[in-house]
Amino acid sequence: MLTRKTDTHFFAYCSKDRSETETARRGRLRTGPLSGRMTKDHCMIRHSLASAALGLALILSAPAFAQTAAPAITPSHLQLAREAAELTGISSSLESIYTEFSERTKQLVGTTRPEMKKDMDAVIEALKPEADAKRAEIMVSASEIFARKINEADLKEVVAFFKSPVGQRYNAARAKAIDEIYVVLEPWSINTSNFLFDRFTQEMRKRGHQM
Repeated sequence: MLTRKTDTHFFAYCSKDRSETETARRGRLRTGPLSGRMTKDHCMIRHSLASAALGLALILSAPAFAQTAAPAITPSHLQLAREAAELTGISSSLESIYTEFSERTKQLVGTTRPEMKKDMDAVIEALKPEADAKRAEIMVSASEIFARKINEADLKEVVAFFKSPVGQRYNAARAKAIDEIYVVLEPWSINTSNFLFDRFTQEMRKRGHQM
């Protein structure tokens, strides 16, 4: 019978694509074909919720706009879109990817292979220009998306707002709020995933399916 797996078992399964979890190997989870599929489905559910959490974070990091017909994109329009993307925090969010990579790599490699620390630090620093180039690539795409979704006149108002004192205060408060939201978002996504999976299992049993 399928049972709820601990987060440790789940993440171990997802990260290494195991055919069965530690719980299964200890005899508490049936390891037939159906169980394997359901375990993989549970991984997919978790990954979907993680994507939803990322989507929520992006929504929270920028104001909402009503969608209009796609306007013709002029250079000035595209420049305003890029300014809006930068002022609303998208650029800094992309920058955080390199920061996270750097911190996690130093923590992992620095802890397990301390003799590599000097070279590790040098290589990570040398990769910064490449990371910046990657960020520039995605900022082009982000700017084009903003320009397609928001007309030039509206973008002028958006940019003006975020450059204003109240816009700057909003940005500062939003960054702190998002940090706090992330704290509650991770356990919420795990708990909601487990809740939905358990409810799914219950309802399928009511329909005569053994899981």
